[in-house]
Order: sequence, then structure tokens, then C-alpha cells
Amino acid sequence: MPKTDETLIRFSSPSERLNSTDTIELVKKIQSSPSLKTLQVHNHAISNRAIHILAAALSSFETLDLFEPYLNNSGVSVLARALNTNTSLQTLKLRRDKISYRGACALTEALKTNHSLKKLNLYGNQLDDPAADALAQALTVNNTLTTLNFCENKIGDTGASALASALKVNRTLIKLNLAENSIGDEGVEAVVNALEVNTSLKILILDGMKISDKGLAALADMLCKNKSLIDLRLKYVDVNTMGAEALAKALTENTSLKTLRFFGDELTTSTLSDEGAKALAQGLRTNRSLTTLEFNDISDVGARAFAEGIQDNTSLRILRLELSESSHDAISKETAEAFAAALRKNTTLTTLLLETGVVSNEVLQILYDALVENHTLTNFFIGSLKYNNWNEKFQSLLARNKQLQTKPSSVEGSVSSERPVSSERPVSPRHNTYSPAYFKNEPAATSSNASTSSSHPSCR
Repeated sequence: MPKTDETLIRFSSPSERLNSTDTIELVKKIQSSPSLKTLQVHNHAISNRAIHILAAALSSFETLDLFEPYLNNSGVSVLARALNTNTSLQTLKLRRDKISYRGACALTEALKTNHSLKKLNLYGNQLDDPAADALAQALTVNNTLTTLNFCENKIGDTGASALASALKVNRTLIKLNLAENSIGDEGVEAVVNALEVNTSLKILILDGMKISDKGLAALADMLCKNKSLIDLRLKYVDVNTMGAEALAKALTENTSLKTLRFFGDELTTSTLSDEGAKALAQGLRTNRSLTTLEFNDISDVGARAFAEGIQDNTSLRILRLELSESSHDAISKETAEAFAAALRKNTTLTTLLLETGVVSNEVLQILYDALVENHTLTNFFIGSLKYNNWNEKFQSLLARNKQLQTKPSSVEGSVSSERPVSSERPVSPRHNTYSPAYFKNEPAATSSNASTSSSHPSCR
């Protein structure tokens, strides 16, 4: 049966099908309670009659989330017609609904006249270049949409170029997700060229793009000119020395970017060469805007370069690095000493995640001694820390620092090794099962959403 809370009604039992009778019941519940504004239907086929009922009642919703109901183009067209005159719906998620060109055209016409929808999520459909071109036309006239998610579709360079042309005139879109499409350097260059004139886009997600040094150079050139983008995500994108050097130069000139992510997952990573790491670390020394930086598949030498780079940085708050398996997952004594020097000197870093394999006692001792003198780090993770007797000691220091953040006048204080261990759930030495809750824009999956979340958090 449907589940409800104060603001949401969810139909997600795997044994049920959303038919017209179910839909009428759900609509009545929403209409009878002013606080119920969100309807989720996950992993259920929806009958044709049910779609028409939902469309007729669309004015009752602020959020409609349909995950794998297999609407197809005909079902989407029904909803799109209702959107033409709707003034209440603000978020529409049509994920894995087998939408292709015809459905995109229907949505395009709706977006041209609708003035309430702010977020449209089309993750995991069958949208190709012609579909992207159609939706791009809507972006040239729509002035309310702020978030558009095309993750895991079939858009190529031509479709990306069409969207880029729309970005040159659109002034309301804040977040654009093009992750996991078939876009290469040509499409990326078109998008970043548009951002040289666009001043509204704040978040650009290009995870999984087939970007070479040429594409990275175009991105870097854009960052030297753009003053509005604050979040750039390039997960699963390899960074060679030439691309890293271009990005490093951009870091020395850019004053707006706050988040840069190249972090992949267990199966697909973002490889960074040692020389590339050194170049980016050099850029960090003078950058004064970046607050979050994430890289994986780097060597011990690359990690050491970043440690040296953050010593003089005064803006970075979160640094997340994972050593590659080719470096045997180990942080050397020399790299530990570099991070120790950074912890003693840096006064802005609050989160340091060093995702490695088993860490030696010598390395842990070096880092612990540095943390004793550091008063700003409040979140720390390294290798096998959770599985040895060092955990309580580190957690005690982190707890002390958290208290200091709320009592800035108290910089002195004793550190007790008897403090309780953090209540965070256990994690493995590898990063694959570690999902820190403090990355608020990529929350850890919970029991209520784990089965319906995409394989990549940025696609949700």
C-alpha cells in the first residue's frame, strides 16, 4: 500500500501495480491534505488510464517522481499537455521511462508555455541528438527552469552543441547534468564556449565524458574567463599532464569555482599522472576560491604533491584523495610527513580523506602528532584506521576540534584518550563502501532510496 508522511506519498511496493483505482486513491489523499505535495511512483508500470488521472490532477502536486514506470512517449505526452497550463508543479522526475524524440518534443512544447517548473530530471532515458536539439529550443524561451538532468542518455556532440547554443541566451538555468552521454571534445568545447557568455549556470556535470587534453584545455580556458560557475564535476575523466597544467593555470586565475571533482568509483576512476598532480598542487598554492577538491587513482607521489600544495592554500575545506592500486594503496613515510607539515600550517582544511589500504603505525603516529597541533580538522579518514587502536585517539582529537569550532575562544584544552569512538558506521579500508554524510549534495543511500537510486549519485 502507499506510504505517507507529512509532505510525501510514496507508492513503491514491488508487488503492486499502479492502476486507475490506486491512482484515484492517491490523488484523493493528496487533495484532502494541503501538506501532501509530493508523489513518488518507483518501479511500477502505470496503466494508461492512471496516467490520464495523474495528468488531470497535476495541479495538486509540487513534485512528481516517476522512476521506471515505463511511461514511454505516449504517457509523457499526456503529462506534457497538462504541463502547458499547470502552475503548481515545480519538480518533475521522469527517470528510466523510455522517453525518446517524440516525448522530448512534447516536453519541449510544454516548457515553452509552462512558468512553474523549476527542475526536470530525465535520467536514464533514450534521448539522442534530435531530442536534445528539441529541448534546447525550449531553453531559449523558458525562463523558470533552473535544473536540467540528461544523465545516462544517448546525446552526442551534435546534441551538446544544440544545448550550448541555448545556453548562450538562457538566463535561468543553474544546474546542467550531461554525465554519462556520448559527448566528446567537440561537444564539451561547444558547452564551455557558451559559458564564456552565460552568467547563470553554477553547476556543470560532465562525468564520464570522452574528454582528451584538448577538451580539458577548453575547459581550463573557460574557467579563466567565466566568473559564475562554482561546481565542475568531471568524474571518470582521465587527466594527463597537459590537461592538468591547463587546469592548474585556470586555478591561478579563476575566482569563482568552489568545487572540482574527478573522483570515480571502484570500476571507473579518473587517472591523474604524477606530473599532473604536481601542476595542480602548484595551482592550489595561489587559488583562493576552491573549497572542495576530489581525485582518485593517484600515486603516493601525487598525494605528496597535493599535501605540499595545501600548505599555503587558504580556501580549501575538503580534500579527498584515493591512491591507485598500482601504488599498492600505501602512503609512504615521506608523504605522511608532507601531510603532517600541511596540518601544522594549514588553518582552513576541515575534511581530509586519504583512501588507501592498510596504513602503518609509523604513518599514523606522524599524522597523529600533527593533528595534536591542528585545531581546524574535524573529519579525517585514512586506510585501515577504523580497524586498529588508533581510531579512538584520532576521534578524540577530532572531537576536540569540533568543540573548538563552537567555542573559538578556547584554543587550549586537554585531549582525553578516553573519549568514545565516533558513531560513524564501520568502513572498509578501500573507498568503495565509504560514503561520508557530510557530502550533502551526494547523500549516502538509505533503505528508502537504495533500490531506486542511480548507479551514479550525480544522476539522481
